[in-house]
Amino acid sequence: MQSQLTRRKLAPLLRAALLLALLAGCNSATAPTQGESATSKQGAADTPAGASPNATAQATQTSQTSMSDYAPIPLDRLIGTSQLIVTGEVSAVKESTFTLRVERTLAGESAAPEIEVSVPVYFEEGPRPAPYKAGQSLLLFLVRDDGQSRKGWRVMGAGGEGEMPLQDGFVYFHGSNLEGLPFGTHRVHDAERRIQRFEAEPFLDAVKGYRACFAWKPAAAERDAPTRICDAEAAAQYARASDIHKYLSQLTDRRLAGK
Repeated sequence: MQSQLTRRKLAPLLRAALLLALLAGCNSATAPTQGESATSKQGAADTPAGASPNATAQATQTSQTSMSDYAPIPLDRLIGTSQLIVTGEVSAVKESTFTLRVERTLAGESAAPEIEVSVPVYFEEGPRPAPYKAGQSLLLFLVRDDGQSRKGWRVMGAGGEGEMPLQDGFVYFHGSNLEGLPFGTHRVHDAERRIQRFEAEPFLDAVKGYRACFAWKPAAAERDAPTRICDAEAAAQYARASDIHKYLSQLTDRRLAGK
């Protein structure tokens, strides 16, 4: 009789202890472990399988890069650091390259009458609204394309500054803005453009003459300055030749003054 009374008294205590044990087990299963936060769990859930959170953040940052974030290569450095500057006509277009029939070589060396140029990858809102096609005339500022054989070339600049259409006696600057040069609406390579332009012959003369008067180190950065390799009189004569000669001379003078 006494043992039955004892069991009745202990039964509520045993049920309470069992309930507490069950509750403790549930809490340990759902709470974050030491060193892990609820925020990190959410981040892991949002990351695609096989990708790290860092890779996802980098992809997001890359996708937000646009033309508005890009600083074009200034004209003097574009001319000075190109390995090859040529004019020519597109003779064939492939999926990833086009062939240029070279007409004039303004700087650098290319013994081939035709060169292969990688089709540039520009920003979505970049400068080329019409596709390449045979018959288009171009002025190109090029460097060797490491991804191809030694005969391959790549256009300088991600904003189109190393590719300048030639048409109707003008050169068009569709990848950079030249200070003081007005914009106009022109149809260039089958596309209506609001674009800057300059007479082709004095511009081509300015490009060739610039390389004869100023030498840049390969792959020079924006903060770098060239070395003047012509005498003072030749440099002054160059600056007087045309407005574009003067513009290039002033750009370079500012660099030399900042050395």
